[in-house]
Amino acid sequence: MDRYEQQIHRERYLLTLHKLSEETTRPVGAEDVESHMGMEPFELEKVATYLVCEGFINQITFTTIALTHSGLKEVERLLSLHYEEIEGRVLWMINYLCGGSLTKLVLISALARRLVRDEREMYPIVNDLDERKGLIKALNEAVLLLPAGKEALQESLRPQKPVAESQKPGDTYNTTIGTIHGPTQVGSHNVQNIQVGVTYNPEFDQAIAGLIQLIQASGLKHDDAEELKEEVAKLSRLALSEKKAGLLEKAKGRIDIVKVGLQGTEVLIKAAPLLQTVWEHFSK
Repeated sequence: MDRYEQQIHRERYLLTLHKLSEETTRPVGAEDVESHMGMEPFELEKVATYLVCEGFINQITFTTIALTHSGLKEVERLLSLHYEEIEGRVLWMINYLCGGSLTKLVLISALARRLVRDEREMYPIVNDLDERKGLIKALNEAVLLLPAGKEALQESLRPQKPVAESQKPGDTYNTTIGTIHGPTQVGSHNVQNIQVGVTYNPEFDQAIAGLIQLIQASGLKHDDAEELKEEVAKLSRLALSEKKAGLLEKAKGRIDIVKVGLQGTEVLIKAAPLLQTVWEHFSK
């Protein structure tokens, strides 16, 4: 998955949990969330692990999860997105559901269900994408992606040219489709040159460097590899922070993200002892 797709699925997960819990922090069965998401278990696990690490959800038991207070606030933000931002997500989801096909119809009801939005909210957006922007064709209760829509989507998700070193931090990606604006900063430094700290534990530092090299050679898609390398860099920076409550949980969450991200690759076995070294550093 590219970064924007990951972002969309994380938002869907939070909105789904919010809906199933009746807009509270009440625990919900993980299987219920899975059935509503309609994703492969492996991909869904990556989404959930990330959200736990960010403090948006908690695993209450082995079979139940719940939104945290921070998760509720994030849902509130998602529900109050600007019209253009929602429009961008609608166009992306149309392309996702039709698999990029220009001949496959997408039901508006399916669109609303996948985006966890009220179906009535979809109609003015669909009409706008059709009549004003010419990116899709609305046909009663369904829509059809047009070449212009596919082109606009690809253009909006293309990384911008790198900025000067002094203008960083962060790689900039457009995440608003339609008007194509609303850049988002991703990461604390350019992930092409991962910035890691140096601790007083050479074994830890070598493990961090080794993990980044393994991820680079893993054969993962570029965006997936860059995100995993940034997670490793965050572990390095976390090791330099002052020890306080929750530090161990944050470290474990980021280690889990790296483990899940490397599943299915040949480098996972080589990464295991390095991840163990990282864990032992935090658990001392």
